[in-house]
Amino acid sequence: MRRPMWKIHCMTVVFLTGINFYLLVKLLHCAEKGNDHNRTSLAESSSSGIFGWYPGQHGHSRSQLDVQVKGIWKTLQLAERRTKIQQQQQHPSAGLKNHFRSAWGNDNDKSWLKEPDVVLDSSTLDLQLGRWDDSRRFVIRDFAVTGHQFHSTAVSHNVCLATQSSLDRLHWLGESADHWRGAISFAIYLDDEEVSIFNKVITHMRRCHADLLANIAFHVISSPGQSTALPAASSATLASSSGSSGKPWTETDDGDDGSFGSTANCTGPSEALTWLLKERPSLSAKWESGRPYPQNLMRNVARKGCPSHYVLLLDVDVIPSYNMAESLVEFLDRPSVAAHCAKCAFVVSTYELDYSADFPQNKSQLLALENQGRAQPFHLKAFRYNQFASNLTRWRQTSETDQVVISHNVTNYEFFYEPFYIARDDAPPHDERFLGYGFTRNTQVYEMALSGWSFHVLSPIFTIHWGMQMKQRRPAWRKNQMDRNRRLFDVIHHELKAKYGLLNKSPVRWHPKPAAPSGIGRLNSDVKQQHPLLAAAKSAARTSI
Repeated sequence: MRRPMWKIHCMTVVFLTGINFYLLVKLLHCAEKGNDHNRTSLAESSSSGIFGWYPGQHGHSRSQLDVQVKGIWKTLQLAERRTKIQQQQQHPSAGLKNHFRSAWGNDNDKSWLKEPDVVLDSSTLDLQLGRWDDSRRFVIRDFAVTGHQFHSTAVSHNVCLATQSSLDRLHWLGESADHWRGAISFAIYLDDEEVSIFNKVITHMRRCHADLLANIAFHVISSPGQSTALPAASSATLASSSGSSGKPWTETDDGDDGSFGSTANCTGPSEALTWLLKERPSLSAKWESGRPYPQNLMRNVARKGCPSHYVLLLDVDVIPSYNMAESLVEFLDRPSVAAHCAKCAFVVSTYELDYSADFPQNKSQLLALENQGRAQPFHLKAFRYNQFASNLTRWRQTSETDQVVISHNVTNYEFFYEPFYIARDDAPPHDERFLGYGFTRNTQVYEMALSGWSFHVLSPIFTIHWGMQMKQRRPAWRKNQMDRNRRLFDVIHHELKAKYGLLNKSPVRWHPKPAAPSGIGRLNSDVKQQHPLLAAAKSAARTSI
């Protein structure tokens, strides 16, 4: 006797429901026990049908069951990944000390970043996956190589050091990282011929200075046609210029006393980077040709790579004083700063230091070196407008304290003022149309002043630029870049007038200064006559926090 069709359908539905329940229980059991063999067997059985039974025989699609199984399987995989990350957070040092993670895996605060650890090797990066800048002249690869502690350090400290460099100045990074001891967002410009050297730098720092590299995020910028991918690091022998054994240092002889990667060859980070960069060809000429260095693009990329509220923006060869990150944490967390000074830029005094001197341990030692003629304010003789408005005479008179304090406020802002400062990341960006030298930083500070930012000089922290600079004649290629940027500023100047012309109307009082360098006096005169918009900024600067 044939059964009615409705009974057959009911039996089929009950049977399928039972199988789905069986699969769910089985999968949960496998996830709980962590039995890889059971998971594999179950996956195989789900694709071929339980007990060889294929649901399509009774009018039900096999794909429906497969979709359900895959959905459950994916859910369990994500749950297992979260469990692994929680275990790694409880034991952060296990298996991570000498590795990198992608930017998608080093955020402990945002759920969308919680992915499993991925060991990121700089030799596998593909710049074709990067993004164009606004001019479509440069390709940007954000977080190309990222230390596993970068994000957590930046968030906990609430301040991040943003800096940038081409490969020929990368050796300064070691000293900055050693002094800063906090998160560093580093934008680096690379061409094809420089990539293998960069890989060696990363390899060396990972093996010898993992504690420093753990807090650094590298963002790679390149020009189309100059670099399309980061190939594997070359295994070519590095000729040793100072090794006592006389054996070449190679990248592949792990553990050998003469090997590139051996900890036996680990020196200070700056010394090691200087030695590694001897291998590079002479690349400085490229910035003297038709490819000027995109300074402001690099600054913006580095700055936007900082996840913290505050950013200290430095050039790579400007070295922070010892433990500056820790010193700034307490200062920036004060209620008077965090709640009542949204548009405050905190200026860090910058000095030039003679190469024969030791890096000063504190402000007192720095002032002693200045009295000996072995230190002087940054660009004092090369271009005094650079730091003139900071009034370092008052900074010298401020007593040295254990905590960071405001020495005084900047009340005599003038164009060409370009201090190094800490500020919130909502400050105006650097105009990326400026390429090469000239008008790259002072125009950004100029817009800050127009938009109501005030400047406050901090003590006792400071920054150092190695070498006592003297006023010298600019080479022709540099003068050409400055002339181009000066003409560009004439255009940008009118844009700023239109943008802020209705906000500040009081005339500005301009203070007499020494004669400006050739080619700049006319622009300075134009600014005085055409842009009386700084009074509001000066008034704000006189207000104490």
